[in-house]
Amino acid sequence: MEVKAIPKTGLDTTSYVQCELIRSINSSRLVHRLGTVGPETTNQVTAVIKTLLSR
Repeated sequence: MEVKAIPKTGLDTTSYVQCELIRSINSSRLVHRLGTVGPETTNQVTAVIKTLLSR
């Protein structure tokens, strides 16, 4: 899922959410925030993950 680099997201370059590549990581690896997504993108990601996990 594409996340465009616009002031609202805070990203420098267009990025992608790879819903099919869910991983667990240690919270110590989360050093700083790279950007943010709005509720619409969050809802889309949630829907895709629910679909993938229901198979």
